[in-house]
Amino acid sequence: MFTAKEKVLDRIEQSFVLFKNNFLELFLPIFLYNLFSVLVFWTLGLFYVLNKLSNISTDVSPDFFTVLNNPIVVIMITFGMIIFIAYLLINITFILGLIKSIQQASKSEQVTPKENILYGFKNLFNSFKTYWYIFAYVALIPALIFIVWGILFNLWFYYDNSSLLLKIWWALMVIAWILFFFFAIVRWIKATFPLYNAVEKGDFSKENFSWALKLTKNNWWRVLWNFALVGLIIWLVTWMISGVIWIITPPMNLDNIKWLEDIKSIVDNFSIIWNIISNTLKAIINNIGTVFMIIFTYVFFKRLEDENSNLSENIMNKETKSEY
Repeated sequence: MFTAKEKVLDRIEQSFVLFKNNFLELFLPIFLYNLFSVLVFWTLGLFYVLNKLSNISTDVSPDFFTVLNNPIVVIMITFGMIIFIAYLLINITFILGLIKSIQQASKSEQVTPKENILYGFKNLFNSFKTYWYIFAYVALIPALIFIVWGILFNLWFYYDNSSLLLKIWWALMVIAWILFFFFAIVRWIKATFPLYNAVEKGDFSKENFSWALKLTKNNWWRVLWNFALVGLIIWLVTWMISGVIWIITPPMNLDNIKWLEDIKSIVDNFSIIWNIISNTLKAIINNIGTVFMIIFTYVFFKRLEDENSNLSENIMNKETKSEY
């Protein structure tokens, strides 16, 4: 049985060991997800090229609806929206599969990435419930205030230019931003573990979500400090490796270059090749950091879960003794 250690540095070490022993299996899902994200960027680039070839302005102007009459624009916007939605769904799927893989690794079981990705697909719609609970807990109230704020702005702009309506609009804007930052800072930290708990228990219900929120009770500063420390470590390691990549960039040998056109050609080709290599290395490093943070979050979740279970057992033991 996996037992997360008490001290944060020990849990970082545990996370590193889990990652090292199952590197390929844990890295593969997020890497495949990022390959899909490349497809998204290529799609956006294709949309841009087609617009240029069609001599169509993308500016939002009085001619915007005229632009939409072009079938190429309609097709590409529709295709782009489909790709973007698929991008989000794939993201959720691979995150669920990655958490399942980490769960298997923590139990010293054989990690099965393919089966875990299928698990993510099967539980995709179930996970929407947990994501909705997280959104409702963190951002629903600010979002509703922003909607009312937008409606009032349109009423003031198009129908009623009264100063009272403008003052209400400004007041709502201030309230909305205050609540947004408060909820994003306070409640987002508390809503870190419900998805991990849902995958761990195989239960995406509201009751399970509420139980996961209780894990951070009286632990808010501790959770913030833990993630801040791990994030700082990941940033420092990433920064140092990126610096090494920059230092080991091989210099160009221009001794035998006689013509300016040849120099320009070599520089251009070298820049393209090195940009591909360096960006690929940086992407791999960033993916490793992302996966490590997810592993650490799971280990931290297990620690808080164990502490909560021990606390409940102690309370039950005290109550049992008091009865006698």
